[in-house]
Amino acid sequence: MRAIFTLLSALALTACAVHSADPDSPYYLLPTGSTAVLEQPVRIPSPGVSVWIQDGRVGTGRDHYRPACKLEMWTRPDHGRTVEPDTFRVSRVDRNQMQVAFDTGVRKVVFDQADDSATAYEMETRIYLASERQPEVYRLVCTHWSGGVGSSDFPQHLSINQIRGTLEGIFRLELP
Repeated sequence: MRAIFTLLSALALTACAVHSADPDSPYYLLPTGSTAVLEQPVRIPSPGVSVWIQDGRVGTGRDHYRPACKLEMWTRPDHGRTVEPDTFRVSRVDRNQMQVAFDTGVRKVVFDQADDSATAYEMETRIYLASERQPEVYRLVCTHWSGGVGSSDFPQHLSINQIRGTLEGIFRLELP
């Protein structure tokens, strides 16, 4: 009886799971063995550890409701630095989401409780990078705000092709 229950449970979970191998799907994660090719030098200003990439441009800010990726470093030196063109191995990918809202002081508020009413959801895809030449490069955090109160859209993560679009000319994502 226990074996039948286990088998039926596994089948039910498999049947309900969303599977996709389409880079346009928000359900398709960047697979193991992928690479992120940095096509041009990227300057990280002092004393920062990151820069935003949006619409193929590098900057210190972003439009929250449109796809953007933050290139992050491990340490904060006393001087600015440049990440040189390189091929980074994607060591892992994970996702996160947070309920977010703005108060009247235009500060970001993050809710930990499911019953708080958020104005949007910050949908993150974190792409961990590895390079022997540049071990200080940590990850790309690709994000946007999606759904929320007053929206008919169900919050969704960025697709691989949406991430490619915002990184265009700076990084190139290559699937295995």
